[in-house]
Amino acid sequence: MFVSPRLTPRKLAEIYESEDFSDTSVFDNFDYDLWKHQTGFVVNSLSSYKVKAMLLDLVAKYVPPGGRLLDVGSGFGLTVFEANRRGFRAEGIDISQRLASLAHEKLGVTVHCGRVEEAHLDAAGYDAVIFWDVLEHVHNPLEILMEIRRITRPGGHLFGQVPNWRGLTNRYKTFLSRHGFAHKQFKHFGIPHHVFNFDPTSLRRMLEKCGFRVVYCRSWSKLKYRMNPPLLSRWFHEMLERRNLTDYLTFVAQNQQPNA
Repeated sequence: MFVSPRLTPRKLAEIYESEDFSDTSVFDNFDYDLWKHQTGFVVNSLSSYKVKAMLLDLVAKYVPPGGRLLDVGSGFGLTVFEANRRGFRAEGIDISQRLASLAHEKLGVTVHCGRVEEAHLDAAGYDAVIFWDVLEHVHNPLEILMEIRRITRPGGHLFGQVPNWRGLTNRYKTFLSRHGFAHKQFKHFGIPHHVFNFDPTSLRRMLEKCGFRVVYCRSWSKLKYRMNPPLLSRWFHEMLERRNLTDYLTFVAQNQQPNA
């Protein structure tokens, strides 16, 4: 499922350069221990330590310490920051000069500015690439995935998360929008900066087309962003996750490119 017509790469980039797009309050008097315990911080996918920790716990199952990581669409650089603390050799790339500069100034991490398709990074230069909440934003998913395959070593891994348009809540909101009951039609798809939405089948087929083999795929509930969700809510969302019915899909894919 995709937006048509979709914005050009230049117009998409302008969205992320805007100060209105992202809340940078996480950097107000930034303190690592406070961030780690969520005190005084908004818990969301961009700034939540809990989410970064769960992502890097997943990475650690496939990539040994010392592995070289690239975070595509790294934003504030918090994933890169925490990955380096955990013993990885991590850097990022983001199309927003504002966010790349913040990451360097506030966290001291390396974040390149630009589109990964145009960055001319070294072939097979990374053990893994992180692509979290980004694939739905790009103008051409096949183009960027082929470039990620090129810069990932043979046998290396790609870690990502994308919207699941077959998720229970997304399907309900789509039904309301299509029949004129929604206050703002298709708002849940994040238009215009969310260009593509996937389901487990389309995601797997696309990754395989680009030379990756899916080794893990499971839906992901945003309930995980909460620090202490109620037991009944946690049980209900875990049941939905097992059936791929929550609104996001988390995946790990392996580069099947043969060794040179």
